[in-house]
Amino acid sequence: MMKLVAYHFRANNNLRALELAREELASAKDEMNNIIEEAKRQRGVPTQEAKEWLDEVNTVVEEVEAISEGFRQRPQCMCLSKYKVSQVAERKLNEMKSLLARRAEFEVIEFQASHNVPRAVTGPTNFEMVMNFVKDGMQGVLGLWGVGGVGKTHLLKQVHSSLACDPSFDAVIFVTCSKECSEERIQNEIVERFRLPRSSNLQSQAKIINNFLKEKSFAFLIDDIWGRLDLDLVGLPSCIGMDNPSQWKRKIILTTRSEEVCGAMEVGSKIKVECLKGEKALFLFEEKVGDETMQAHPLIPILAEEMVKELGGLPLALIVTGRAMRDKKDPREWYYAIKLLKKWHLNDIESSGTNESILRLLKFSYENLNNSYLKECFLYCALWPEDREIKKRELIYCWIGLGLIDELDMKDALSIGYNYISKLEVANLLEPTESHDEVKLHDVIREMLLWIACEEGKNKYKWFVQAGVRLKAIPQNTEIWSTGEIISLMNNEIDAFSPPTDNHSKPSVLMLQRNLLKSEPELGNFKGIKYLDLSWCNLSNFPMGICELTNLQFLNLSGNKFTSLPMGMILLKKLQFLLLRGTAITKIPKGLLSQLKELRVLDLYNFWKRFHTVEYLPSLLNELECLSKFSSLGINIYQEDQLQKLNYLTQVPIASLKIFMLSAPGSFSLLSNFHGPNNVQENLNELFFHKCSFESIEMERNSENPNWHFENLETMLLSEMMYLKQILWKGVTPKDMLPRLRSLSIDYCKSLHSISWIVYLPCLEDLSIIRCKTIEQLVSADEVISGEIAESVPPFPSLVRILLCYLPNLQNICSSTYTFPSLQHIYIIGCPELKKLPFKKQSMPPKLRSVVAEVEWWRGVQWEDESLKSSFQPFFKRP
Repeated sequence: MMKLVAYHFRANNNLRALELAREELASAKDEMNNIIEEAKRQRGVPTQEAKEWLDEVNTVVEEVEAISEGFRQRPQCMCLSKYKVSQVAERKLNEMKSLLARRAEFEVIEFQASHNVPRAVTGPTNFEMVMNFVKDGMQGVLGLWGVGGVGKTHLLKQVHSSLACDPSFDAVIFVTCSKECSEERIQNEIVERFRLPRSSNLQSQAKIINNFLKEKSFAFLIDDIWGRLDLDLVGLPSCIGMDNPSQWKRKIILTTRSEEVCGAMEVGSKIKVECLKGEKALFLFEEKVGDETMQAHPLIPILAEEMVKELGGLPLALIVTGRAMRDKKDPREWYYAIKLLKKWHLNDIESSGTNESILRLLKFSYENLNNSYLKECFLYCALWPEDREIKKRELIYCWIGLGLIDELDMKDALSIGYNYISKLEVANLLEPTESHDEVKLHDVIREMLLWIACEEGKNKYKWFVQAGVRLKAIPQNTEIWSTGEIISLMNNEIDAFSPPTDNHSKPSVLMLQRNLLKSEPELGNFKGIKYLDLSWCNLSNFPMGICELTNLQFLNLSGNKFTSLPMGMILLKKLQFLLLRGTAITKIPKGLLSQLKELRVLDLYNFWKRFHTVEYLPSLLNELECLSKFSSLGINIYQEDQLQKLNYLTQVPIASLKIFMLSAPGSFSLLSNFHGPNNVQENLNELFFHKCSFESIEMERNSENPNWHFENLETMLLSEMMYLKQILWKGVTPKDMLPRLRSLSIDYCKSLHSISWIVYLPCLEDLSIIRCKTIEQLVSADEVISGEIAESVPPFPSLVRILLCYLPNLQNICSSTYTFPSLQHIYIIGCPELKKLPFKKQSMPPKLRSVVAEVEWWRGVQWEDESLKSSFQPFFKRP
């Protein structure tokens, strides 16, 4: 009897202990799954012991869930029920302790050797060693060091992913430093990440950060440090010598190429991230080459082993070179490649320690690009800041403006540009990001491109690139301006442009975008400039010096504040591209545009939501009609007669169109408003409806017009359409009407109830739904178009990213029967009524990379079962 009473009082304690043990076991399981995922890069597979352990963990976790649920639903007065539950809980607690103890007794990964004999990994992996450091309960700083391209950033990102939902940390911070990093830049990253108050003073900003973190446990991950950084000056509370080290858990993990930097940062312990050895290197290389090529000739596997030795085991080199060899099925091509690598004597990367040897090795992948235009386009990717995203559209316009894509039709030129980016991604020379509109360039690949552009370092100022390094003033070295041909100072804090130069200045390309110029830039001496980018430079007045640049072919002034163009631009007889996107231009002198005979592109498209009454219509349209080479217009219209005018232009293709403040009560028929010889729908690439008054948009087939569908429309935005209730489809399907729509954004359309028609858009990659308070269900099964289209196109075939923000009444996304074969990123912010995600274990998106959501929302998600939650856990990230 006394034992029963003891169990009665211990039941709640046992169950609490059971929950804590379950969480610890689930965390160990997630960690093991991460190790297994990492090993897949090198063709590693879980050992039989690991598989059995994971199966046992899944079983025990499910049983614990059932025990907890049974206890919650028990009759409150039954002591016997408590007694039985407490007994079972104690047994399960012992089982879980046993499982946790067993975890250290076996290897997790083995590799399948080329002769099909399994070989287990000896010793802990780098990831396991880092996670041991994270979980040891002590405060401290860990340094990860190794040569560029060895995989330090990949390892740190993997650690970051594992810590995203770790309850032992109140804050997890990831910062990328790069060469020109400073304490101020790290402060800015922390302030933006946690939305802290800003201060213009370094010391006071440090105090704000310190006050925020001083009573928190945190993990601070710093990638790519090149020199000592004073973390006290940043505002981080100390991780060393605390009076009560057990009170707060604080970890700092940094990566660097130099062991000396580890010493300068006073790390407590360090791990050298080494190049891959033997079979691991071979597995990674063969994976990138592909089975088809590896099996194309019996000599190729032998030659692959020899090439891997020459690559020195550097992961980045193995990846890009492997991709470069993917289509080389003739052994003679392999012999030649190996001969080149042997000539450069690169097989011992780590001991040589020279940066140039790594760059020469990577140059092989550059030389293997089989298109000279593609190679030159790739070089220009290096003009953007290190470790920062590059917008695809901006990059392609750069290539077109430089004449690297020599195609007069802008639709075709853009298509070629996107094709080039795709080829570079396939070759692993450009990296995808979370946004389908952006790419990234590995910092070592960027170094290689600049080294090539500067004639392998022999002409160091030929390309002068100081982008995104927080420059306050332009360099005063006269050699830069007298010998440099390509100059990029974009993304800095330069407030005045007054270079020390004379009439012999050499640059033909000058990129100054995204600076904060407070005065007119001095450009008069740059007579040779053909390409000038001054976009987003805070210019209140048009820089009159531009009118003297008579060789200018490309001019980007987007995002500035001036409201008119000067007649002096008539001197720019060679100007082909004039980009004024996102500006407040209201006045363009009559007769100016008709004199720019070479003009091909004019972009006045304004994606801002502010309203500007323009004075240049319709004279602008009439003048553009006179230009024989004109091929693309971006424009904003706000009156019915302006919309009708577009239809009767014969020489002016409309690429980007914003329709705003259009008063059309009732329904707006999209195709009926686009008729006439212009065929607006044939060329339109972007369409933006803003603050229009109609209640519905009708999509219908026009039997009189064979080009009734919007075959090139890729981006559609609906913003502040307060009365819009629905999109109507009359005798036409979304697949036929919008066959290439890639991005759809709906913001603050407070009367819109459903957008079920999005399901079968064949090319939709990016979906954003924001501040639509009446939407309860994104896709309703009752409203989905059925019939032939459902059979010909699977639901959401191309959707990569979905963003759902501030939807207070959203309860359901869609049926769990739908699949998401391409989905990679999910963002859910401010959706309190959404309790479930539309996935089952068998329909989990195979390409998922992240689920970004608030921690409290994530903890409240209702899952089909614990195994589904465990499958999603590694992808969770805080906003």
